Amino acid sequence: MNEDHTRNLVHRYFDHSLEPGEKEQLEGLLLSSKDARVAFRREARIHGLLSVAAEMDKGRAAAICDPVIPSNRSFPASDGSTKRRSRNTWLTAGLASAASIAIFFSVTHFRSDNGATTVAEIPSPGLASITSNSLIEWAATSSEPRGTEIDAGLYQIEFGSLRLHMGGGALVSIAAPCEFEIVSNKRIDVKYGKLTARLPHPKDELVVTMPGLTLTDLGTGFGINVGSSGEALVSVFEGKVKLEEEEEGSESTILSAGSSIRHNPVSGNEVIPLKFQTSQFTDLWPLTLGIDEASSLIHFLPPGPKYPPLNHYSDIDHLFLVPERQTFKLKRPLLLDLGKDINTWPGENPDPKYRPRIPLGTRVSSYLVFYNPPPTEDEGDVRSISGELTFDRKIIGVICTNRTLIPSNPILGMENQYFQPLLQPSEARDSIEGILPHDSFRLSSDLRSIHFNLNVTRGIDSFRIILGDS
Repeated sequence: MNEDHTRNLVHRYFDHSLEPGEKEQLEGLLLSSKDARVAFRREARIHGLLSVAAEMDKGRAAAICDPVIPSNRSFPASDGSTKRRSRNTWLTAGLASAASIAIFFSVTHFRSDNGATTVAEIPSPGLASITSNSLIEWAATSSEPRGTEIDAGLYQIEFGSLRLHMGGGALVSIAAPCEFEIVSNKRIDVKYGKLTARLPHPKDELVVTMPGLTLTDLGTGFGINVGSSGEALVSVFEGKVKLEEEEEGSESTILSAGSSIRHNPVSGNEVIPLKFQTSQFTDLWPLTLGIDEASSLIHFLPPGPKYPPLNHYSDIDHLFLVPERQTFKLKRPLLLDLGKDINTWPGENPDPKYRPRIPLGTRVSSYLVFYNPPPTEDEGDVRSISGELTFDRKIIGVICTNRTLIPSNPILGMENQYFQPLLQPSEARDSIEGILPHDSFRLSSDLRSIHFNLNVTRGIDSFRIILGDS
């Protein structure tokens, strides 16, 4: 990067004196060069301070909004009031200009009554949106979101995890401790930390860079874990990714589902194939799949292209959840037990002939929840298990009976995973001479949560939750 040329472009951008074609040059520099982005943010700070000083000199506060690097963080004082922690982040000039890329700010000017020029900022959406409700603790030196909007900037999380819906369509979850930079609506640079991502639709795009390595998502789900030294683990759960080393002349590598590699940028910058590893991502992958909250009694199966038979997973105190087909377009109508018109089961149906269903062509995501206790001496013991699951979008159906569960296996289940004699549906009536009470389900009023109560003895009890595409 020619520093003098870049500095000249940045200065003239804020002076609104760029010549035709120079704005595109600056946009290209901001996308390709971290130094250029730093220079741009530094100049934004200076212009923001000048704007504030001018407004204060006239006896009124400047309107500072839409910062790329957020303003001071609030923290409680000893007297219970709220003070501000100084982080030298008086900024102005706010927001992403063209939809095709991202100069960080776009400003308009107007003149006050006395002829002085002031800055009027235009609010805009960020490059990504936070779609999870987890508690997050941002580092004191981190950029921060504007509400749920994430702008270009360098972010650090000390506690918690979050899910981002990138402007390029990707769903990305990131867990603390981590440091990452949002470069564009399709690119994230991970300095260190753990990330999982998936592309819900074929048109979606995502590029993730880490020290010495660039990953291009080819329509897939994957996880990366970057250590403080830059060493990275990459595991592909679905589809494929393309890996490219920074080293000049190195060839790209295609990594398919069920594969893992380790990359060390310090020791020879080599890519080492590994046995498929997923355990590091089990806690974060459900968030990427849209599960906001789950009872502690639910265990999530590790991500991956294949699972052992379901009877391989057994626990007397916990249920298991396995994601099935995601953003899948139905090739036939799907019969349900619960839907938007019937939100409790068992329940009184005002029209006995009515059967809720999801029509042909609907794009859905499916999740199977099952209980499989280990053999015990007294297999007549009855256990009652109650819990709740909350998702990031509406539940459009629940499948839990004989007439719906088994027929839906070939539609929504993964190949060679289900052994029908072991999959038992929920019971709508008391059984075993009244000893085993019936099961029950209830959907919340916003259709984003399901509460269940299962009364179980032996064998696999199961039900399916179907989500819509939005």
